[in-house]
Amino acid sequence: YVMDKNSPDMSKLAPYKKNVVKFMSIRYIVYLLASKLLISTDTRTHAYAWRKKNSIIFQYMNSKKLVFLQHGVTALKKVDFLYGKGRNGECRLFVVTSDYERDIVKEHFGYKDSEIAVTGFARWDVLNDKSEGSNEILLMPTWRNWLEEVGDDIFKQSDYYQNYMKLLTSDRLTSLLEEYDLKMNFYLHPKFRDYIQDFKIDSERIRLIPFGEEPLNELMMKCRLLITDYSSVCWDVYYQGK
Repeated sequence: YVMDKNSPDMSKLAPYKKNVVKFMSIRYIVYLLASKLLISTDTRTHAYAWRKKNSIIFQYMNSKKLVFLQHGVTALKKVDFLYGKGRNGECRLFVVTSDYERDIVKEHFGYKDSEIAVTGFARWDVLNDKSEGSNEILLMPTWRNWLEEVGDDIFKQSDYYQNYMKLLTSDRLTSLLEEYDLKMNFYLHPKFRDYIQDFKIDSERIRLIPFGEEPLNELMMKCRLLITDYSSVCWDVYYQGK
């Protein structure tokens, strides 16, 4: 199992230490080049930090067979341009959650039945609704590719930032949280982790949670309600019947 040595979750893998490979270490590069099969929640490009097209290692990596576990349900976003057959994210086996999702992958991504596995997500096996007695709302919008890695000034000028700040500082939201004795957890997408510092909220009922500070699946299990735009985390919460 591959993990960045600086990841907050590294300590959780202590019982499996001999099976954990540190990302981009020499051992990792050797294992990567020697592997016959990659099993990943994302594309091959995420297996190697330096994405230079003329890199020998990058070329070797792109020839590897891939089982795509997915990191979210394919339903709300048009991503066949990346994960479709003949595209950069093409895989040998596409894992999906349902027959309905399988039909989407067949019709729009170009895969055959034999190249799709309807298994559900392994990570869902540990999801249990823990919202009994909880007063938490989880607010988790997804990212925007046109805002990825822009400077703070540009990010703060965006509609994305402006509108979420209006929501979080809304007098009406504050009064509703107080009236129903609720708390709201605001969790930014991992790609926007560095922008959490730009959100300044003066409310005891609203908590800004930096990426990695708390396990996301725990936040989804504890919440009574999820508010999102079109993030596929909605399916993880819907799976729990919430």
